[in-house]
Amino acid sequence: MSIFKTFAKLFLASLILMSFSCEKEEEKKIGGDNNQPLDSGDIKVDGYWFIIENPSNPGQPIDTFKYGGFDTETAIYDTIRLEREINSDKDFKAFIRFYDGSNDVTQQIRNNGYDYIVCYRDMDTDELRLNDRDLDVNDKILGLESEWSTVGGIDQNVVGTVRITLNYQVNKESLCDAGVRIFNATVPYKLY
Repeated sequence: MSIFKTFAKLFLASLILMSFSCEKEEEKKIGGDNNQPLDSGDIKVDGYWFIIENPSNPGQPIDTFKYGGFDTETAIYDTIRLEREINSDKDFKAFIRFYDGSNDVTQQIRNNGYDYIVCYRDMDTDELRLNDRDLDVNDKILGLESEWSTVGGIDQNVVGTVRITLNYQVNKESLCDAGVRIFNATVPYKLY
């Protein structure tokens, strides 16, 4: 009887060892030890220039916000300042340009827009609203151009922030949280 117990214990131990071995092999197939880095596309970004215009006066910026080493000649502004009317909304048009060092890569992002999306988030929509964004060749959100409005109110000198992200998503679905975030910035604003 003791030989039978010994063989049963050995058989049980070999089953346990085989199950661990199978689990390790399955992890390798899924990607456990063979993980590849996330694909963030070919375009690198380390700076941006956010430009706000009055739609009735295109080409004349109302205010801008810059970050990065691409422009050493003009001041880097610390806050976007937008006019706020008391009883009505005020519309604005905005453009964002992205830079890799001193190289403007905005057109590269536009040309590959089916894999990139610019997202604007975390602002107080009772004060500042994102109304629309431009689309890529597949009619999905790109976001390099956008339309905004300040919401009418009696409070003056309202401050807040807008978080801007540039995400890379192969064959994107216009979702801001999907894909790989390749740039993230926070722009402070003041409504007066």
